[in-house]
Amino acid sequence: MSSHDLLLERCQHPVKVANESMCHHPVKVSNEAVSKDSMPPKEPVSNSNLWTIHGARYDLREYIQKHPGGAHAILLGQGIDCTTLFESYHPFTERPRKVLRAYKYDDSPEWTLVDNMFDWKHTPFYDEIKSAARAYFSPRGDETDEEVQRNSKASCASWLRHGVGTCLLALAFWQWLGGAPFSILYFPALYWVVASDLMHNGSHFAMCRIPWINTLCNYIGSFHVQVDCWDLQHVIGHHCHTNVVGRDPDLHHFTHKKRWYLPGFRVSREQAYLPKYGTLWKFAISFHLAVTTAGIAILNVPRWLWTRRIEVIGMPERLVGTIKRDRALLVAACVVFVCSRESLWDGLFTLFASWAVHGALFMTFSQISHVNEECMDAAQTYRKKHGLAKLEWALHQLLSGYDYSCDSQLMAIASINLNQQICHHMFPNVHPCHYTALRKICIPIAAKYDIDYKARSSDTFLGAVGKALGWIRELNDSGKDASFYCCSLRCSQSTILGAALTSAVLAALISSQP
Repeated sequence: MSSHDLLLERCQHPVKVANESMCHHPVKVSNEAVSKDSMPPKEPVSNSNLWTIHGARYDLREYIQKHPGGAHAILLGQGIDCTTLFESYHPFTERPRKVLRAYKYDDSPEWTLVDNMFDWKHTPFYDEIKSAARAYFSPRGDETDEEVQRNSKASCASWLRHGVGTCLLALAFWQWLGGAPFSILYFPALYWVVASDLMHNGSHFAMCRIPWINTLCNYIGSFHVQVDCWDLQHVIGHHCHTNVVGRDPDLHHFTHKKRWYLPGFRVSREQAYLPKYGTLWKFAISFHLAVTTAGIAILNVPRWLWTRRIEVIGMPERLVGTIKRDRALLVAACVVFVCSRESLWDGLFTLFASWAVHGALFMTFSQISHVNEECMDAAQTYRKKHGLAKLEWALHQLLSGYDYSCDSQLMAIASINLNQQICHHMFPNVHPCHYTALRKICIPIAAKYDIDYKARSSDTFLGAVGKALGWIRELNDSGKDASFYCCSLRCSQSTILGAALTSAVLAALISSQP
């Protein structure tokens, strides 16, 4: 019989199955028996569209519109290792971890994008202060996660203060537009105290649990910095890697390594020393006080857009269009304002002098809590002393901050609560009205971990200024002794105040000239 005939016979007389019931009941196979290779492959997704958290990647694109904190908040972490953002903005709930399980993409993020700087596997200090803070925001003891989060936002008294401040700011703005005497001083000062405060709190989602309210507050302060640029350099860069060279943009605003024509200074031992620092660092401080706000508002934006980087932080392509549109509107508004004045000189002077007043306040209060020896060296000293390979993030934040006048309500208003940077960095999405209470709660906990939080937060404003200037002098003018300089500065506070008042009066006289 040929092979063809044999095949034909088999088709006509199929082999009988020993147990015919098997033909009617499919065989059950356990999940473990199914090979992963037999499963349909996932749709390839670029890393720029994924979220990397604790060494795994998640595709959260379908969850963006469902995110309780709003689309803007969750998009901050897209395309980067956002472990620190994820942990620091969800301190009082475990629900986000449950949500992540449904959107897991893989366990193989690109190694160059993984942030291994901090120890997130062993976080006893952070766990303890989170538990203590949650207890403070849960006075009954049985509050839900949503109630705890709501209690951590702005209080009714804070909302009243913000509301009154906004009304005063609107009046000052109207007078500034009309060229009222001294408005060149009090409008930018009020803008700092009111609008910059709202922007800062809104950008950290600390005002309210309603996303659009935080966004509105953020935009109120966007006259001095575009909101997406602020998120990149401050919320992501500065808060995730405070005082880390190459990761914190705030450390790189003043060096001007490649721009030889600009005066600069260094603020960290790890930054290279340039000859121009030794001769120009004093002038560079005055220069930056005057141009800081104008720089981040307009002057630096073209360079950021061209390089797609804000100092050391990459700029996602999806934000470029929004940044261009927002800054174009601001430039157009500035042109209209300048042209509406009596003369071009009067318009330009009013505009840039106002930016200078705001810049002096902004640079002073934003830097003195981080730029000093205690903040720059303490984290590494602590790590080596305790034999740790890595620090947990919360310990790094505590050791990178230096607070002052923490019990002064006047200083809290003047500094827009930047006088309590330690609490702010450990709990960024908690409203500042709670910092004083949280500080007292965290002091004994920090002591258990061999950190004198009380000593790091008991200085005066002028004392903090002295430490910052002394540190800058030590790094840029090595021939002088920093400790002597700090002491001499404290002994001449009247001179500092006199110089400040004299400058203010001169500026007012100039601005009031017809």
